[in-house]
Amino acid sequence: MKIEERMRRNDIEDKIYIGEIVEQATSGEFGAVLRCIIEGLKDIELQKSKISEADANRVLGRLEAYNQIQNELDTCIETKNKLKEEIKEEHKINAAPQGFKL
Repeated sequence: MKIEERMRRNDIEDKIYIGEIVEQATSGEFGAVLRCIIEGLKDIELQKSKISEADANRVLGRLEAYNQIQNELDTCIETKNKLKEEIKEEHKINAAPQGFKL
């Protein structure tokens, strides 16, 4: 199944799968490069904002977009971790012996 299909379908399995991909990609050197690019773009936009106040709304929009990308990547990983923990807890509850109260 293609990533685009998984992102549209967006069920638990897909969220975990996508979160794992994002975590693998962003935890290594590629992730460091990506963070540097995003921070560099933010710095460039901030420098532009000091040059021209007329473009302030456009600059703020771009900064928000860069932050949104960063937040979306972090959210993918956080969601994956939360879902895996919930599944793990559910398995513990289902594996509890009969007559055993939690």
